[in-house]
Amino acid sequence: MASTQSIRAGKAFVELFADDKRLVRGLKAASARLKAWGAGVRAVGMKMMAAGAGILAPLLLSAKQFAAMGDALDKMSGRVGASVEFLSALSHAAEIGGTDIAAMEVGIRRLQRTAYDATQELSTAVDAFKELGINIRGADGQLKSTEALFMESAAALAKMKNNTKKAALATVIFGRAGTKLLPMLKNGADGLVEVMEEARRLGIVMSTEDATAAAELTDAWTRLTSVLKMVVARVGGALAPRLTELAAQITQIVRPVIDWIRQNAELIVSVAKIGLVVAAAGAGLIVLGGVLSGLG
Repeated sequence: MASTQSIRAGKAFVELFADDKRLVRGLKAASARLKAWGAGVRAVGMKMMAAGAGILAPLLLSAKQFAAMGDALDKMSGRVGASVEFLSALSHAAEIGGTDIAAMEVGIRRLQRTAYDATQELSTAVDAFKELGINIRGADGQLKSTEALFMESAAALAKMKNNTKKAALATVIFGRAGTKLLPMLKNGADGLVEVMEEARRLGIVMSTEDATAAAELTDAWTRLTSVLKMVVARVGGALAPRLTELAAQITQIVRPVIDWIRQNAELIVSVAKIGLVVAAAGAGLIVLGGVLSGLG
């Protein structure tokens, strides 16, 4: 009877052991499937992130270029008192003529100075505008707008036949940028107007509203950058007292070490010599091992 019970107990143990092995195998299989599923999910996530980055990157680049271009025109408009639309169209004409809007800004600012000098009866300025046949004042007796003076001066220079005189007057009116303006007038004043109108037809003239929006975006980004820099600085400020204490504690710990090294310089040299001997012996064993391997 006892033997029969022992057999039954042993059979139960075998069955339990077998069931346990099946359970472990099942758990391992489930674990493998779960890991594979997780890896698949991660792979899909990585692909989605890459796709999102691919979509966002050119959009962010466009926003950055828009902000830079519009902000530059907005600020230039404020400096020279000309509209964004005028400066944007003039920028296209300047590039066609082999120069850039920065040079034209210098010329415009010199034009304004020359016009003011003419109001103060400065002979050089008065004679230059007189030679070009330009009345710097409007019907109301006030100075004409910057845009009007620029276009009238350009048209008058374009009509001149004597190139030497043309270059001299361009320099008086527009300063050093005057000679850079002349290639823009090779097709006359109508040619300059046509190129500026071409910019409008091509849709590459930025509006005042867009320039203002670009300037606001640039200012907002500048504020954000400044705030983030200050966040980093504040974190450093919060850590500074603790780091100062830590530095002082480390200094107190290291100072005795320095004294001990100074007092036991010969011991350190001896240890270094031992290290060199050990390293040389190791190198020798490496060589010997290579020779033995070669012989083998």
